[in-house]
Amino acid sequence: MAMVLSHHLFSHKIPTSSHTVHPKLTLPLPLTRSTTRYSSSVVAPASCCSSRSSRSNNSFTWNDVFQVTQSEDVSSDLQGFFDKIKLCNRGSDNKQCEFMPFLIEDHVLGYVHKRFAGHLRSFPDVFIFSKENSCGGHFGGQVTLHSMLKTPEQRTEAVGDVVKCLGEERIPGIKNEAYEVHMNGYVERDGQKYLWIAKRSAVKSNYPGMLDHLVAGGLPRDISCQKNLVKECEEEAGIPSTIADYAIPVGAVSYIDIDGSNYRRDVIFCYDLKLPECFIPKNQDGEVESFKLLPVTFVANIIRRSQFFKANCNLTIIDFLFRHGVEIALKPAYEVHMNGYVERDGQKYLWIAKRSAVKSNYPGMLDHLVAGGLPRDISCQKNLVKECEEEAGIPSTIADYAIPVGAVSYTDIDGCNYRRDVIFCYDLKLPERFIPKNQGKPIGTPWKTPPPKQPSPRGAIRYTSSATVPPSSFTWDDVFRISQPQEPANNDLQGFFDRVGTCNRGSERRGEFIPFVIEGQIVGYVHNGFADHLRTFKDVFVFPNDNSNGSHSGGHVTLHPMLKTPDHRTEAVDHVVKLLGKELIPGIRNELYPVAPSFGTPLLFSLERGAAPYFGIKAYGVHMNGYVERGGEKYLWIGKRSEVKPTYPGMLDHLVAGGLSISLDFVIVSQPHDIACGENLVKECEEEAGIPKSIAICAKPVGAVSYMDINGYSYKRDVLFCYDLKLPESFVPMNQDGEVESFKLIPVSLVANVIQRTQFFKSNCNLVIIDFLFRHGYLFSFIVFFSSQYIRPEDPGYLKLLQSLRSGDCS
Repeated sequence: MAMVLSHHLFSHKIPTSSHTVHPKLTLPLPLTRSTTRYSSSVVAPASCCSSRSSRSNNSFTWNDVFQVTQSEDVSSDLQGFFDKIKLCNRGSDNKQCEFMPFLIEDHVLGYVHKRFAGHLRSFPDVFIFSKENSCGGHFGGQVTLHSMLKTPEQRTEAVGDVVKCLGEERIPGIKNEAYEVHMNGYVERDGQKYLWIAKRSAVKSNYPGMLDHLVAGGLPRDISCQKNLVKECEEEAGIPSTIADYAIPVGAVSYIDIDGSNYRRDVIFCYDLKLPECFIPKNQDGEVESFKLLPVTFVANIIRRSQFFKANCNLTIIDFLFRHGVEIALKPAYEVHMNGYVERDGQKYLWIAKRSAVKSNYPGMLDHLVAGGLPRDISCQKNLVKECEEEAGIPSTIADYAIPVGAVSYTDIDGCNYRRDVIFCYDLKLPERFIPKNQGKPIGTPWKTPPPKQPSPRGAIRYTSSATVPPSSFTWDDVFRISQPQEPANNDLQGFFDRVGTCNRGSERRGEFIPFVIEGQIVGYVHNGFADHLRTFKDVFVFPNDNSNGSHSGGHVTLHPMLKTPDHRTEAVDHVVKLLGKELIPGIRNELYPVAPSFGTPLLFSLERGAAPYFGIKAYGVHMNGYVERGGEKYLWIGKRSEVKPTYPGMLDHLVAGGLSISLDFVIVSQPHDIACGENLVKECEEEAGIPKSIAICAKPVGAVSYMDINGYSYKRDVLFCYDLKLPESFVPMNQDGEVESFKLIPVSLVANVIQRTQFFKSNCNLVIIDFLFRHGYLFSFIVFFSSQYIRPEDPGYLKLLQSLRSGDCS
């Protein structure tokens, strides 16, 4: 919605003009501290607080303005801002057809209302109307000047005579493009911005007594924007040219306003000028009653709640709010939270803070060791180091080692308050004897513990480098060569996005699939082409929307109503799958997949695992990152699949991974499909890597990733439950089922390189490992001459990549 509001600040195409646009300049001005106090004891009249106020626009005082800014309305609704923009854009939706173009030399310069055109027809030696019939009918058409008026001087004189003949009343129908300059004159004090606001003189002919910019004015054609602004600064606010020259051009806003036969198409060039705190504006031309310096947040409230401002000023101030990041509504807030922990005897301990009882928000609650809001002008890492020092007395020599490990987000709606927050997460391993200090005072209780264990000696692994090879014909030597660090280090995320994209193909083809419905619930999706094959099995599959003419438009597919139990459905569908054979459904495995609308709900029937993508069944799997820590660095055990595997032969894979399936001799009952994830993982650990149960049960569930992949008739909607298992350094995996050719232990940073640069990994493994990299704050780029660089929240695509790991339905 905020994006829509921003778009409305440019309500028509801004034409090219000859006005000069100057580069941005900065002004190093000394600031003198001053204070401004406002009374908030009186609540403003309701009419003042409404954006549709019935009160006369110019009958307010500064006291009314201050009361409006102080009222207790904390709404983040943008409607008040939309209302002010509409004041400048009346009639643009349904009145434009009442105007005809005003052309000169084939250029559209303006628009004339058809009623006003009736007056102009009385001057046929000046105005010519084309496309009119002999009966005097005026359908559409356009107006231009007589061809005898060839020079600008002749045209000016002739039109001036017409204006005099029609009287001194305003003639808005011949409205040319109007240009103005508006300047936001502001002061910064203690990190907050204040805007100088003017109240127009009550004797002004237009908008008397209304609020206005510090400086604003029309733009003559014979002077540049900057020169005109400097002139206006002197006349309207007494700003000397030595200061006004530093005003910065920051863009433009535009609007279309139709009121009767008045058609305004105005463009306003916007400028910002940071003023010294000691500066006091003084009006020189008698057009301003007085000036006040108001906090920008107060100005936003005035615009939202009243019609005190001259209408077009609202546009340029709303533009200022967007550009300066003033949180007017629905703006995501960003924070950094750090888990400060200690490791002792293989167990982790978190430092937890108890907030002060005098804190204004959440007094006395538990909190992270370090947490804080994220200003817009500082990086996450620098802000975190600052917060570490202030909140816990952690010196920068330690805080610099905090590792970014991802982000969490939430949406919270409470009445009119709409929070959309993103929290960047960091981990910091602290010395056991570290005691946090808040504002220099010790606030932690130390543990009396033995000194930390020394890590095992770091092993030496050496690899050579060579060119890349195709993904289907690589060896471990190719893997090691390609994984080596490159100079310069590359932290471009595109390689990771490419791997995620491989799991999420064909989203534009979802319209080719129809829902597969059982008991009123969508359990999958079937391609229209595959559905044609299912129509031959009328005792199993029913298509309710098929008509007698054989038309198959839209609709859905379900099972025959005679198939009432999971057992009956499983048997009938399995018979169809076998008849369709391997030509349509390759990779039949004789494993059953549970079919249900979402995980943990009662199963409706079971389906051959190889056929699940052809029915668009949501499938679930478990993938485990088996890793070793050595010398402060993590290593992942990676498997290379057997060349005789029917799927992904010879590709790289996790140490342990498998689908959540049901054995064919399992007696199916209408119960939730429980082989539990943990039990299934322990089974897979033994079969795939020879990991005994005593170690496998220590695997930790760490979340899930999801993806949606369409390829021909296949629609994969998979969810992978992710586990981490820290293994002893002495452990060496041994495959038991013949599905793995071999295993290698590889530094995580080099695994990241393989993912970024190749397609060696089975595609969905990439998602789980990238998730591991985020969670462990690991190196995406890449050790060069003993220097390392972590992916940072400031890196382009950080949040997008994190979000893309869950592109499918995670239910």
